[in-house]
Amino acid sequence: MLKVSLLALVLTGCGSVSFNVTQPFGDVGNGPVTLSLDLNAETAKRALSVAKLVNVLTLDITSDIGFDGVSGVAVFANSPELGARQVCTLQVIAPGVTRIALICDPLLNVLPFMNNDVPFTATITGTPPSGAVYSSTIQLKVST
Repeated sequence: MLKVSLLALVLTGCGSVSFNVTQPFGDVGNGPVTLSLDLNAETAKRALSVAKLVNVLTLDITSDIGFDGVSGVAVFANSPELGARQVCTLQVIAPGVTRIALICDPLLNVLPFMNNDVPFTATITGTPPSGAVYSSTIQLKVST
């Protein structure tokens, strides 16, 4: 009985390992942004095997002059081979804010898009302030 319990304990500990990576994502307001992350280097730094799953946890966007006039933002990955998928969205933006946190699909595996160098594009609804410069940070969960 003890051998069976010990084997069950060992087998349940042999699951996937995951870690988070945060990196700059670029100016999503000015065209496509490619998610360029060296997954092999990130897993090697942690002495882990190849990444099998990558989920977007957060996508924060900052504007130097705010989001007044912007009513929503959606980020998509679109590829002829893989189709179009909405990655993150935010449909209500309060006036006067300079930083927003988009709501991301926690189940969407973006690894196939990354492996095919598919750019992510943002759709901004409303009228963004003239001359606004956007910067963004993305946090990913990588599972091996």
